[in-house]
Amino acid sequence: MTFDDALSLAQQQAPSLRAEASRLQAARSEAVAAGELPDPKLLLGLQNVPIEGAERWSLDEDGMTMRMVGLMQEVPNRDKRKARRDAAQASVQRAGASREVETLRVRLATAQAWIATHAVERKIQLFNQLFEENRLLAEAIRARIAGGRGRLTDSVAAK
Repeated sequence: MTFDDALSLAQQQAPSLRAEASRLQAARSEAVAAGELPDPKLLLGLQNVPIEGAERWSLDEDGMTMRMVGLMQEVPNRDKRKARRDAAQASVQRAGASREVETLRVRLATAQAWIATHAVERKIQLFNQLFEENRLLAEAIRARIAGGRGRLTDSVAAK
């Protein structure tokens, strides 16, 4: 696997990056509603309903019984709504920055792992080449000794 392939695969499959992307999406969703007015509230109520006597639980018989139906809307001042919008935008920017930092962390960890793996693979490859060269050297030394041109102490060099 090439270095670029490893980085690309890590960015596609890293769970932490998916979590950061979800945080960013959540911050964006919250930012949409941050500057809006709160939802209106429907008020329903009864007051002074008699619970004893002949007019018990009657809503029409007693003159003191009151029914309430209303709609209430909170309207925070403009500066407070602007502050909420600004805070939500800052939250979106912070989530975006956090995502970028996590992307860099994933890339760094992937790069370090790839380099470590590549170094080990390269060492193994070099050791295999060294062992093959030593085998050939040992055969050449044995042949020289058998031919009478080498010394017996040369056989130790290959080992």
